[in-house]
Amino acid sequence: MKDCKLDGCSKAKHAHGLCSMHLARLKRHGSTDDPRKRAEERFFEKVEKTNSCWVWQGSLGENGYGHFRLNSNRMVLSHRYSFEIKNGSIPKGMQIDHRCRNRACVNPEHLEVVTPRENTLRSNGISAKNARKTHCKHGHEFTVENTYLTKKGERYCKTCAKKHSEKYFNKKKVGK
Repeated sequence: MKDCKLDGCSKAKHAHGLCSMHLARLKRHGSTDDPRKRAEERFFEKVEKTNSCWVWQGSLGENGYGHFRLNSNRMVLSHRYSFEIKNGSIPKGMQIDHRCRNRACVNPEHLEVVTPRENTLRSNGISAKNARKTHCKHGHEFTVENTYLTKKGERYCKTCAKKHSEKYFNKKKVGK
């Protein structure tokens, strides 16, 4: 039995020179082409392009980031997929930062590859807010001379630590 007459198909022909799959497509859709839309085409059907942000209209996770079903068993973050369409793969261990601060935006011009640390520091989370502080809660400046850095990267004010230490030891002396 000969192969299907369509280029690239090695299935056995069934009727009219076509395999059963291509014959069924021809009957159902009027064409032997795959009726499923390409992932990229489906993706952009869910994007509302404005003058600045391209807003994802598909499903959003609880965290505000868009989700896109790439195929039957693979879900991806929409902003990462958009970036990869335009720029290629994202280096391992790197993240995509929204320069526009809109988590639903998929405009590749607004997306940038950054380290996880840089992404955190650019955010509005507690870690980023603390990293931007220039003074401790008692008003002492975080300078090289006045700051302890822990292995975890946490900062402590030396002036406050000294005062706390003195207070603790004075309390112990009085208690004896």
